[in-house]
Amino acid sequence: MKNLDDVIEEIESRLDEKDEVRELTIKSSRTIARLSGSAIQGMHRGQDVDTQLQETREEILKLRSLLKDHPDLYHTGIDFRSWDLRAHLLHFLFHGTYMQRDERFELPLTYDFQKHAIARHPKT
Repeated sequence: MKNLDDVIEEIESRLDEKDEVRELTIKSSRTIARLSGSAIQGMHRGQDVDTQLQETREEILKLRSLLKDHPDLYHTGIDFRSWDLRAHLLHFLFHGTYMQRDERFELPLTYDFQKHAIARHPKT
């Protein structure tokens, strides 16, 4: 019976860890959506939103680091990648500045705006 108790304890420990990471993922994805939404609103008002976009990037990097060992939780919560992509595409459309494609998106180039932005402004 001792062996069975050890197995049960290990399973409970893993499930507790998974649940904690899931809750952090939901919280972080909400933060990303809020920051991206705030940046989008700021752009419509003509405000400088570089700080908000940078905060969004930093939050995404933290989230990706957290999910590195939990790929099954990658799509938990709000789709933070789409919010971030919307904010950066809108920034590109308003300012015409080069939107650098990097690994944080992890999206195929099927998004028309992203394809357009990258095609018109190749990396120099």
